[in-house]
Parts: sequence; C-alpha cells; structure tokens
Amino acid sequence: MPVNVIVANQGSDNLQIVSGNRFMSNFGTVTAIGDFTLGGSHAGAGPVDLKLGSTFFVGGARLTHLYVVREGGDEICIFDEEPSSGNIHQNIRAAHSPNSEGCIPLGSAPAVLPRFIDVSPDGLYAFVTETNGDSKGALKIIDTNPNSATFETLLTTIDLTTLETPCPAPAGVRVSPDGQTVWVACEDSSHQLVPFETALVNTTQFAVGTPITTAASTDAPIGIAFRPDGAFGLATLSAASPNSVLPFTTTAGTPVATTGVTTPFGIDHIQNGVLHMVTSTLPAATPIVPYASSIVANGPNRYFTFTDVTAGPNNLANLGFTLSSDGQVTSTNATSIVNVPGMYALTIQVTDQSKPVNNLVLKSISLTID
Repeated sequence: MPVNVIVANQGSDNLQIVSGNRFMSNFGTVTAIGDFTLGGSHAGAGPVDLKLGSTFFVGGARLTHLYVVREGGDEICIFDEEPSSGNIHQNIRAAHSPNSEGCIPLGSAPAVLPRFIDVSPDGLYAFVTETNGDSKGALKIIDTNPNSATFETLLTTIDLTTLETPCPAPAGVRVSPDGQTVWVACEDSSHQLVPFETALVNTTQFAVGTPITTAASTDAPIGIAFRPDGAFGLATLSAASPNSVLPFTTTAGTPVATTGVTTPFGIDHIQNGVLHMVTSTLPAATPIVPYASSIVANGPNRYFTFTDVTAGPNNLANLGFTLSSDGQVTSTNATSIVNVPGMYALTIQVTDQSKPVNNLVLKSISLTID
C-alpha cells in the first residue's frame, strides 16, 4: 500500500502528493499532483488545509474521502483517497447539492474565509473555522457520514461572536481522540480555547462547554493537538513571549517555551500504531430523549468493526441502545432507554482489517443512565 503525504498548495491551487516511504528512492519527492478538475481556478487562494476522513464500507465497497478547505471558492472540495477505488487522488463531486465546482459550499458572508478543518474520529462530521480576521468568526459543521441522507452537506453554522466571550478570529480546530469534544483556538484578544460537545444528549448537540483562557490577551493561540490517549491537549501560542506551547485538560497548564521556534503555528501528534479503543466513558444518557454518540478506535488499519460482547442482561440492546458496526451508539426511540438509573459496564470488541488475521481488542466502557 502506498505511503504518501498530501500537501495543500494554496498558491498553485492544487494538492501535492509526496512519497512518504523512506525505503523508496523517491522518498520525499512529489509523485503526483491533485488538480481540482471539476471546475474553478483560485490561484493564490487555493487549498489552505485538509483532513482525511474515516474509511467506511458502503454497498460492499470501501470509501475514503479527503476534505480540502479551498479558500477562494469558500468551499470544501473532495478527493478520493481509497486505494481500492481506482480513482485515488482524483477530485470527485460532493455527494449531495454540490456547487458549480463540485464542492460543498460554505455560504460564508462576504470577506469571511475558511481556515482550518478537522474530521471527528468516528468520521461523522467535519469542522471548519472561518473568519474575516477581526469581527466575524464561525464554526461550520459538515455531515461526512456516507450512510446519512445529508452526506457531504453543511449541517449548521455556530456563530462564535455570540459566545459569552466572543471569538471573532477562530483558527485551529481539533476533535479530542475520543470524539466527544471539538476544540477551537481563538487567535484574537479573547485568547481562549473553546470546547463544543459532539454527542446528541438531552436533545442538544454541539453545545458549548467551558472555555480555557491563556495567560495573556496577546498569546494568539492557533494550533491544537492531543496526546493519542486524550490525556491532555497542546495549543501553540504563536505570539506569546517567550513563544510557547500550552498543555491543557479542562484547565490551562503551564506554558512550555519552544526552542528554535519563533512563531509556533501548526501542531500534530504521532499516532499510536497499535489497534486500541480510545473511548473509556460514553456521555450520560437520559430516558425519554434521543441519544447519539460513538465509540472510537484507532490503529494502523483505518476500518474497524465494533461488537457489544457484554455478558449478562445489561448490554446495549437491553438498555435501549443500538450499536452499529462502525461504532455509533444511538437511541432514536424516546421510550426505549431503560428507566433504571446507574452506571453500566459494557464490554466492547473491535476488530480491524489486518491480514492474514484481524487484530482484536476488548475494552470495558462505562455508560451512565441518569
């Protein structure tokens, strides 16, 4: 299987595919160009960020899409990155209601430009920040679930200037490894990191949490990353003195000065290369209201299958929930969740597509019913 790095090339309005296989003679060189063949020309205002979505099985075939923030078109464009499709690195049309360039239109206000993107670990949502730089900021949420009737359409827009402390210049966006929280870095004088809950609980989804503020209004936080197990996050403080990276959990830690880096900007982490489940606890559920969350796994092979193997009567099905093979835990029937408050210990199994034998992991995950 090819190992590639994909680079967003804003100036030339294309993607560069770079060989990431250190055992090949072309390691570190551009091996292909991903052109936006479906329309439009935005040289100088092309792609500024990108994120690979999860792999799904749809109609018996694997589906893996790359989502690209194309600034000049105010849009999210899509490339096929599934090796088995026969169309790898090809620009493809959004599944529903694409614009004239085949992309997902963001419908931003004049002079408001998209900046950064992340996709939730369960593959269901993409999150895009946008701003005009000083007075208008928003978080766009896109449906990236191919089994949804609104696949690859804009679901909602959260106006970040209406927060208790407005965030007019959002920058980096990153979903926590367990998929339960999406964080936005505010590069403006609010100097905050703002969390939003991704799960549908008690009829509310994408509810804002308690922000974390950095030490100084001039810190200008931009990039966000998490340790693979989610134990803590890191945010780059691009204008702090000294230049720093800020560790955080639900509160801010002590900034760590960077060495040899004058303006820390983007940040990422090295993935744990062994199959593992990230989720330890699901959001609490309440009887008589809908519920939707996900169990998240990670590892070297991108497609996972989840099964509830809980012994005894207190499995997800008996508690009133459905677990899909790709890890979604839902209850759409308002009366289905059992009205027996307590914390339930579930045993969840995940397998991957390793060959010749699939890897398998079991983990105990807790779910509280209020």
